Amino acid sequence: MASFQYLGPDSIFTNAGGIITMGVTRGGASAPVLDRSLTAIAVRDGVIVGLGSDDAITRTAPGAAVSDLSGDVVMPGLIDSHNHFLRTGLDWERLQLGDVGSMEELLDTVAERARQLAPGQWLLCSSRWHETNLAEGRMPTAQQLDLASPNNPVYLPRGGHVVVTNSLGLEQAGISHSSADPQGGSFVRDASGALTGMLVEMPAFSFLTRLLPQTSEEDRRRVLRAGIKAYNQAGITTVRDPGPGTRGNGNSFVPGGDSRGAFPSSKLDVARGFGSDPRRTKGLD
Repeated sequence: MASFQYLGPDSIFTNAGGIITMGVTRGGASAPVLDRSLTAIAVRDGVIVGLGSDDAITRTAPGAAVSDLSGDVVMPGLIDSHNHFLRTGLDWERLQLGDVGSMEELLDTVAERARQLAPGQWLLCSSRWHETNLAEGRMPTAQQLDLASPNNPVYLPRGGHVVVTNSLGLEQAGISHSSADPQGGSFVRDASGALTGMLVEMPAFSFLTRLLPQTSEEDRRRVLRAGIKAYNQAGITTVRDPGPGTRGNGNSFVPGGDSRGAFPSSKLDVARGFGSDPRRTKGLD
């Protein structure tokens, strides 16, 4: 007896307030278009196989699982083409400086955190801030950080190319007045030749990063889960991570997602390249 494999949808999403597709404008250009007549999506094995009205899609999949979108508009998942995803997640658990508006406020924030740490423990700051947001428009110096954190080495990155530390950090890193700049990096000095505590580019601040507490697998999984949730809530379903923290194609450090009750799914794909199949509902491959 012949047997046949069911190739219809295994799940459908209904009751959308419309679906944003890449339509064609009057000028012939491709642009996002909200189509209110499209209210349902048919999915098989995580791939979109059909769009249409609730009635039309429901008729194609009598046994499929149904999720109600409650009138929400569905849009394609966004792709962040340059995102240090793991580093971003870890940054969220460090001292946040993005809202400080002056050098005094920055140093007070660092001092408050230092009082909460045991002597000798690294004081780790988030890189998500910029000195142009300070009234003074400049980076703090090692001497200023010494006053704020006299008993704890400070790791204060700004973006991905500059780090500032205090005298304890310089000492533990083995960076002294006589240290020569490493190739491709620099130990910034003031007009008198004294170290300012600013280290520019990886060859310079790697003297510090190799001393920092190592993150565990559980640490990485925790921050990645939180990051996946936050990114999905912003409509981002794929990031391209160019950093060395990505292993293989990037998926090896991403815990499995769960798309139940959500669309787009609550999985974020982390890839070296761009996705080849825009129909996928669990991030692009």
